[in-house]
Amino acid sequence: MTTFWLKIIAMATMVIDHAAIAFFDDALWLRVIGRLAFLIYAFLMAEGFRHYKDDPDRVRKHFLRLTLVMIVSEFACDYFDKQQWVVWSEQSVIPTLWLGLAGLWFYERFKEEGRWLAPIAWGILAWASFAINSQYRIAGVLLIFVFYLYRERAEKKAFPAGVRLVHYLLILAAFVVCHVFVEIYPYPLVQFFLRSRTIWPLTFGMLATAVPLALYNGKPGYKNRVLNELYGWFYPLQFFVLIAIASLL
Repeated sequence: MTTFWLKIIAMATMVIDHAAIAFFDDALWLRVIGRLAFLIYAFLMAEGFRHYKDDPDRVRKHFLRLTLVMIVSEFACDYFDKQQWVVWSEQSVIPTLWLGLAGLWFYERFKEEGRWLAPIAWGILAWASFAINSQYRIAGVLLIFVFYLYRERAEKKAFPAGVRLVHYLLILAAFVVCHVFVEIYPYPLVQFFLRSRTIWPLTFGMLATAVPLALYNGKPGYKNRVLNELYGWFYPLQFFVLIAIASLL
């Protein structure tokens, strides 16, 4: 499993997830499939930064593109969800990715000067995701950091696929618990898991992401500049396409 195939899976499952909302009455089984999208995007965010972190020009380029994507995505996501171009009460998932990328930069920039700064920075960024109400919020920001640290360790230890699978299952299980806790607090977490009819299928979809991540071999695979740009802009573009299709139906 290469980076190329992870990108294909991420884009495909994202379209399935949002098509379920637009055209299939929020069909649960399609939303379950769609749970893979953000998790793979978060993983590739961390994995990509590992490879270009020492190149300031590439870091600036990625920050600039993600900032532009974030701005465009807010209009696209708001109109798709609320049929309004601007909704200030909640944000898309892109600010969560942006904050995660900022956290990775801060960690690498200051980890030698003062290790105590990194936890403070990640705490501030996680709080910021909560304050602006971006999707996946605190859990999403922290997941990017955990993926980054794990990939650094996994590459050094050369874990076999079976071991990586167990590790990713544990990481994703912790992510689910953190995300659900933040979303439902102060409702009791255990009661929510026992009573909700949708949380277990959705959790299964998130945990299933461990399979392609465990099979990832660290190689880029097929390279194509157009595909890379499409992947970077895919989140807002697929919203505009779905909006256009819905307007014609």
